[in-house]
Amino acid sequence: MSFNILGAISGAAQGFALGGPGGAVAGALGGGVLGSGDPISSTGNIDNGLLSGWESNVLAQQDMLNEQMAYFQLGVQKQANQFDMMTDEKSELQRESNTLREVSMEQRKADIGIMKEFIRSIG
Repeated sequence: MSFNILGAISGAAQGFALGGPGGAVAGALGGGVLGSGDPISSTGNIDNGLLSGWESNVLAQQDMLNEQMAYFQLGVQKQANQFDMMTDEKSELQRESNTLREVSMEQRKADIGIMKEFIRSIG
């Protein structure tokens, strides 16, 4: 990209006529760098470039936030899966314990029945 001296002079003159010293600066920059001596379109081009850069930055930040949210959701899902596995294992242990308790109760009933028969046979 080169600097166009004639475009800068033309843009400065047109910018000064339309907007005073500020317009002259905008027109000179627009004419020299962007090739347009019109300070209004030069300012618009500069504004559009700045706006595009700003939008790109905002979109990049949004992408980063989305990525962080995805990692967070994966972590929460992993924690939920671990909790589910732990509760499933605890439930299975409780079922086994209940079964053993029921078997023990049945054995006691049988022992009591045998003891009654033994006492009745003695007496």
